[in-house]
Amino acid sequence: MNDLDKLTLTTVIHATPDHVASDLDGETIVLNAESGQYYGLEGVGRHIWERIQQPVPIQELCMEIQKEYGVTLSECKADVLSFAHELLQENLIKVIT
Repeated sequence: MNDLDKLTLTTVIHATPDHVASDLDGETIVLNAESGQYYGLEGVGRHIWERIQQPVPIQELCMEIQKEYGVTLSECKADVLSFAHELLQENLIKVIT
C-alpha cells in the first residue's frame, strides 16, 4: 500500500522540507525544489498550506475549514482529502501517521 492509499481523516500530514514558499498579494507561491514546479495557492488551499507547516490531522483541518468557510462537513472532508492527495502526488507533503 502506498501513501496515497493511506490518506484518511485520521492521517497526520506535514509539508515536506523540499519546497520554497512565498506570499505574494494574497496568494502563496510554492516551488517544489525537487521537480522545479510552481504552484499558486489561494483561499482554502492557502489556509491548508499554512496549517501543514506543522503536523496536523486531516480531520482537524476539516473542522477548521468547515467552521471558517461555512461548508458542510461531508463536502469539506471530500475536498480536503482530494487536495491532500494532490499535494502528496506532487511530493509537497509527507504522511506522518
